[in-house]
Amino acid sequence: QDASAKKKTVSSQSLNQKTAVRAMQVVAMFSFMAIFWTLWSSPTLSDWWNLVLKAFQAPFGEWMQLALRMCGLVLAAFIGFRIFEIPQVKAFMEPDEGKSLSVFWGGLTLSFFALLTIPSVLTVFQTCVNKPIEHIYESRLTEEDDAQMVNGYYEDLLITNQLTSPLAETQRRPEDWTSFGFSDAAISTNDWLKYDFRPSTKSIFKGVELSTNEWGMRDKFYPKEKPEGHFRIGIMGGSYVMGSGVGDNDVFDVVCENALNKPSSQEIIFDLLNFGVPGYHLLHSTHRFITKATDFDLDAVMVFTHGLDFRKSKAIVGEGFMSENQIDLDFIVQLAENNGFAYRQIPHFETEKSDAFYESVVEACFEEIGNIARENQIFPIYVYWPKTQNEVSTEMVDLLCNLAKRQGFAIIDLRDVYKGTKKENLMVTSFDGHPSILGHQLVADQVFDFLKNDEAFLEFLNQKTR
Repeated sequence: QDASAKKKTVSSQSLNQKTAVRAMQVVAMFSFMAIFWTLWSSPTLSDWWNLVLKAFQAPFGEWMQLALRMCGLVLAAFIGFRIFEIPQVKAFMEPDEGKSLSVFWGGLTLSFFALLTIPSVLTVFQTCVNKPIEHIYESRLTEEDDAQMVNGYYEDLLITNQLTSPLAETQRRPEDWTSFGFSDAAISTNDWLKYDFRPSTKSIFKGVELSTNEWGMRDKFYPKEKPEGHFRIGIMGGSYVMGSGVGDNDVFDVVCENALNKPSSQEIIFDLLNFGVPGYHLLHSTHRFITKATDFDLDAVMVFTHGLDFRKSKAIVGEGFMSENQIDLDFIVQLAENNGFAYRQIPHFETEKSDAFYESVVEACFEEIGNIARENQIFPIYVYWPKTQNEVSTEMVDLLCNLAKRQGFAIIDLRDVYKGTKKENLMVTSFDGHPSILGHQLVADQVFDFLKNDEAFLEFLNQKTR
């Protein structure tokens, strides 16, 4: 009897050891996958190494939290595997093949996945997500991939060997469909802006003519000195504003300007100056407004973004402070110092302190533009222009509009501008999500309506043209 009890004890200890090893193997495997995922998702190897170094610089308390969570995972896995070793549980959860219970589990699994293909069932989970549940049926880029596509990153990749990849399907494009940075219209700036328009050039970009004036703008010539009787509006933004994929005369600002200046009884001539550059976001637009747009005697300024401002500011400022090309905006440098960050010390990973700093960058951009606008009697307007793919949450758009409004901006909210229009009609091509001619026309109509009907703008217009 003693020998039997001893044998049972040894067997139990052996089972505990095997279960503990199994639990640690599973946790270690997922930890290994997580580490390699950070490597996969980092833009460059140096970015990944900076992330690793920052992780080792984390406070002791954060390491203790990580250790406790890892121990908790190992314990949970151990308990789960130990329960599964109970003969009755194992027989129920993993029955022999051919038994009715085995058929039951197989049928239950298939039924569960079949139910998930029914839209009416999926709507049960609608309250848990910020986007329409039907997006689960679509082949879509991730938000990060789609944002990089706007910058032209994926326009250089021809992923032809991955025929089943949604990204490869999205990227079926002609070989001459290059990114703006590699086009004849671009010129390197050798700083954090990376590139700008080459002045006085004509070229073919994405199959259409792209012309720039002598000031390096995709627009007709405008003298820096405003003519008598003209009202000037500067347009700031990225590739959507610049009109990536549509011809010179189809960009929304040209369409809107032509509509505003149709023969009528009014004596005012509107000039809409397009300062947009592909890949530019709020921080770039702020720099361009300060260093270039204010030279053109503007009466109003429209700042366009797509709701990606917090994430983009994090990427741009982080890269700018960690590279040789430091951002040459005094208010950003001062803001960083006020938050305890210095050159080459901006963290890439998410912490409460760094997130608060990057959010303050967005508000600081609106504040800087708003202050300069007030000093120069310029009417500031913030325009939310939604992307044709991967919508931003309503909460994010509301937050951006409120931040801009707090700094004295009028708001043009275009979140419903595409309503009732098929997505395929809004895009330049099936593999390029930039707005088509129709998309630019829809936006031009909304901007036109604002300039003709907004009471605050009309009051300002009357004061400036009296």
